[in-house]
Amino acid sequence: MNWFRNKEANRSTDTRERFGPREYSYEKLADATDKFSNANLLGEGGFGQVYKGLLDGKVVAIKKLKQLPDEQWKEKLELEIKVVSSVSHKNLVKLIGYCIEGANRLLVLEYVSQKSLKFNLHGNQILEWKNRMKIAIGSAKGLEYLHELCKPKIIHRDIKADNILVDDKFEPKVTDFGLALFFPETGSLTHISRSNNEGTEIYADPENYHTKKISEKLDVYAYGVVLLELITGRKTKFEGMDIISWAKPRIEYILRNGDYTYLVDSKLQANYIEGELKIMIFCAAACVYKPSNFRPPMKQIVRALEGYLPIKDIWDEKDDIQFLNNNPNLDRSHNVDKFQHMVPKPLIISEASNGNELRDFTQQELMVATKGSYNNTTKGIERFQDHYEPKSFNYRDLIIATEGFSEDNRLAEGPFGLVYKGDINGEKVTIAKFSNPKKHDEEYEKMKAIGSGIHHKNLVNLIGYCEEGANRLLVYEFVPRGKSLRYYLKGEEQSTLDWKTRMSILDSVAELLCFLLEQGKFYNRDITEDWIDDFLIDDDFLPKFAEYGREKFFSDFAANCKSIRCTAPESANSGEFTQKTSVYYYGLMLVEMITGKETVADIVQWVVPQLKRAQSDGNYDFIDKRLKEYNKIEMDGMIACALACLSDNPQDRPEMNQIRTHAIRKYDEDIHETLKAAEAIFQAEARILSGPHEDLKSYLAEINQLRSNIHVFSNNKNFKSSEAVLDNANNLLAKAISKLEEEFKRLLSSYSKPVEHDRLLECLPESKQPSSGSPANHDSGKIHYANNHFEQHNSETSGFKYLTLIPSRILCLLHDLAQQIVQAGHQQELLIIYGDIRSPFLEKSLHLLGVEKPSEEDMQVMEWELIEAKASSWISFMRIAVKVLFAGERSVCDQIFDGFDTLADQCFAGCSGGSVSMLLSFGEAIAKGKRSPEKLFLFLDICEIMRELHSEIEAVFNGMACTEIRESTFGLIKRLAQTAQAQFYDFEEAVEKDATKTALLDGTVHPLTSYVIHYVKFILDYQSTLKQLFQEFESGGETGSQLASWTTRIMQALQTNLDGKSKQYKDPALTYLFLMNNIHYMVRSVNRSKVKDLLGDDWVQTHRRLVQNYANQYKRSAWVKIFQCLSAQALTSSVGGSQAPGGGGSRREASRGLVKDRFKTFNMQFEELHHKQSQWTVPDTELRESLRLAVAEVLLPAYRSFVKRFGPLIETEKNPQKYIKYSVEDLNTMLGEFFEGKF
Repeated sequence: MNWFRNKEANRSTDTRERFGPREYSYEKLADATDKFSNANLLGEGGFGQVYKGLLDGKVVAIKKLKQLPDEQWKEKLELEIKVVSSVSHKNLVKLIGYCIEGANRLLVLEYVSQKSLKFNLHGNQILEWKNRMKIAIGSAKGLEYLHELCKPKIIHRDIKADNILVDDKFEPKVTDFGLALFFPETGSLTHISRSNNEGTEIYADPENYHTKKISEKLDVYAYGVVLLELITGRKTKFEGMDIISWAKPRIEYILRNGDYTYLVDSKLQANYIEGELKIMIFCAAACVYKPSNFRPPMKQIVRALEGYLPIKDIWDEKDDIQFLNNNPNLDRSHNVDKFQHMVPKPLIISEASNGNELRDFTQQELMVATKGSYNNTTKGIERFQDHYEPKSFNYRDLIIATEGFSEDNRLAEGPFGLVYKGDINGEKVTIAKFSNPKKHDEEYEKMKAIGSGIHHKNLVNLIGYCEEGANRLLVYEFVPRGKSLRYYLKGEEQSTLDWKTRMSILDSVAELLCFLLEQGKFYNRDITEDWIDDFLIDDDFLPKFAEYGREKFFSDFAANCKSIRCTAPESANSGEFTQKTSVYYYGLMLVEMITGKETVADIVQWVVPQLKRAQSDGNYDFIDKRLKEYNKIEMDGMIACALACLSDNPQDRPEMNQIRTHAIRKYDEDIHETLKAAEAIFQAEARILSGPHEDLKSYLAEINQLRSNIHVFSNNKNFKSSEAVLDNANNLLAKAISKLEEEFKRLLSSYSKPVEHDRLLECLPESKQPSSGSPANHDSGKIHYANNHFEQHNSETSGFKYLTLIPSRILCLLHDLAQQIVQAGHQQELLIIYGDIRSPFLEKSLHLLGVEKPSEEDMQVMEWELIEAKASSWISFMRIAVKVLFAGERSVCDQIFDGFDTLADQCFAGCSGGSVSMLLSFGEAIAKGKRSPEKLFLFLDICEIMRELHSEIEAVFNGMACTEIRESTFGLIKRLAQTAQAQFYDFEEAVEKDATKTALLDGTVHPLTSYVIHYVKFILDYQSTLKQLFQEFESGGETGSQLASWTTRIMQALQTNLDGKSKQYKDPALTYLFLMNNIHYMVRSVNRSKVKDLLGDDWVQTHRRLVQNYANQYKRSAWVKIFQCLSAQALTSSVGGSQAPGGGGSRREASRGLVKDRFKTFNMQFEELHHKQSQWTVPDTELRESLRLAVAEVLLPAYRSFVKRFGPLIETEKNPQKYIKYSVEDLNTMLGEFFEGKF
């Protein structure tokens, strides 16, 4: 029964079990990590992801494991959790809980705040010595607990700097037991099988490749590597070197003279306790350089580091030196060439004066250069195994691995099918898919049989196969670089192989041939004249012989011999193929490496005379012209070897195991040259130790001569005193490099004074600084309208002057110094020196310019006018920084480190990162600040400057090292653009919902109308930026139509708001006058601006009609009663009729009274209108006159007619002017006073 489900069975008196790790639901852990959001992702490894979470009020780390392949693995994992739950030690990360729910498997772990040892050791901060000691002792105690006190004992098997976490008190905590193995007390393997992810290559014990024995000594070895990292401050792999081989000669040096300078981390600046350092060095040496059966257990290491155990019990300085001199653990191919000048090599000599004499040498005289490396191209595959059982894959796994055999993953097409790259459990593979399995079944079986029968580091090895249904597929290693050897030999200058690489490749091929021929494999299948095409070169320039996808792999060699361009004589005549035939083809490879020419049919007839002439008169004209440098002694040996291999008679050719391509040397060394070199070394010592202060160029010349002399002794070690002289020379060179570093630092510091403010401003063009118009302030649901000044933004950036930060004369000196320091392998020291000096230089220069780093809180409370001013300055700062300061610094880096592009990128990234962050902080604060309409223009200004500088940022901050800087810069652009785009929609909503309640008494154009129109018109000055914004953040449609749509919506929102505001007027006439004024203002503004191009003529015409409609409604509403007063209706029935008989004058008197009343009513109503509407406003002159005229055209004729008809009845009365107060001219004059806004 599942141990985690049977809760009743777990009730015991064992306190640890009852109060141990808690079981959580998946839902609770999902809530704790915000649904496993990327924001909470701490890291990702082979077994899954680790998230930061808040669980029960406590910060925890939640490890979400990848789904396991079958139930057996799930049960094993559950058993692992049970065992790990019993672990409790302050230096081990505690297991708090777990989740096993459906297919989900999660671990809840203690959260450690200060990240990993790797982060603390290789980050920007210096890890002090006392904390390094604390980490060394604490992590050792954690391992001691796992090895000695856990039942069953736990073998971690993935000890590395990444898996040692450090809390805020620098207390280490070992983590990640996902790769652990558990043993009972008997030492036999228990329940977890070997993992595919066995940790970083450098931490892996090389002995384990051979023995396969799992013991605590695996962890001891890896812990020793961690100690080397703590001592040296270096990563496990740097500049193609590994820390184990790098440290070995330096530890030997310490044993001889006690000088720790060349091993200990230079960042410590000698701030360490020498006794503690010595103990740590010897503990590291005992862990790494001793064979596993001699390595101390962790409990002894703990006692030694704490000072309780004599150091001789760990490392005997006299007896244990043998482990440094003869150590199988250092048999790593990628280290040998890097340390030729420090690790002595056995001298292999030859007296060969021509190729034919080579065959007479004994096996001891001509040795194969077997470097025996365990290359890390493919993990988990044993390179020198005589028989390897490939894994059977199911077809579905391979479909997933190749993404459905997609075209993107297709690598090549062979004669029998297609070749794809794939990914299986995080490991890249190459998959050959047979297109017609029935037809090519025999070839498939051959390939499978050959791949299963042998593995080697220089073969593209078979990993597995698939025989599901009719499908036939073979799964091979993936070669990362993947181009053929011939590609590099024929390539352009940048891809041409240098001499050292060619020698290394030939060594590997010779080793492979010896191995294949000893095994009796592939005599006549692959080793042909053009097999150089079948060698792929990986990332470490290791050749890998590819066996798949080649027609000749399946073809009978004898049948193809006639078509081969250059064939061994015996094969051309009879199809015979022997071991000596393979030697002939190896000779052709030597020829191609020497000459760079392809092995065409007559190559041997051409090259043999050339090789022989070179032996006699030293004429090397036939050598590949792209080889800028080569070792003459090695070249002579290669020529002799090629001549011997190309002998027509197979019996005259040497055996492959007699060929030593890397170290063939002439026996008659130039004794005079050697003695002269020794004398020069002794004479140069005093001058070199004095330093370069007086004459740098002469000093550098001395160092070059010293290097030359070291090279002589490196190639001539058969003299009794060679080793001592070479050691002295190497020590002298190391001290010289140290002095060059000091001189580099002094010289660079002298020219790193911050650039003054005025000097930077002198580089600006004469054009004005850009500034942002700000139409309004937005707060509390209202838009407050000010008399804003909408300025035209200016993006003029041409005319910037180049700023010389360091004189060219000094740059040349710094370059010469850097070249020597890099040649000595001290790139890391240069990187630190440059960053320590130039980073403050850039930051102080920006500070003098006026760049500040505001906080979000500062921006929230800052007055808008001040923000505007700072934004305008910041835009200028950005231009100056990118176009002048950073561009100048980039030029400095490129010139100092010319020829070392990667180092130049790293130095520039290291020194400019802080300054870029400081510069971008203003933009970040703006982007995160509170949004308001007026800030849109500020965002657009900032977006424009960032868009303007985009290409220059790409150019200045190019290279891999600057990736993070580029991403932070372009990330800010994206955030600003997103915020600006959001402002558009905020503005639209604010216009529609503007809450201003106060009505305008005169019915004039509302401030909201003028504000919005100005806003829209001003925005269109940013059309190119706006189109880019809509293009990036809107889906579908053209950017122009999207901008037009937004403008139309803004206009509609404004109309909607105006409709609402018009309802505040009690007088309907004033309502219509208000709407007429505002719509007319909108139409006129649109018609006179670029806005019309977006809204179109139809919009203008529609709204002109709307203006006319409101004017008509105004006339009807305001003047209808006036016009009724001037109507004859109701008067004509009484006035002008026949007199009634006997009626006297009663009807005439009644009619006169009605007329009097009508005139009095007209006068009163007109005066009232005049009083009110002379206070109303129609601000547009043309519209005002048009409206007056429209009223006058109706009113004045009507009045004139009324007076003419009914005036005579009043004129006979006393005081007729009392009723007929106004003439037509008077009314016309008074109408001219309407809509003037007079109060």
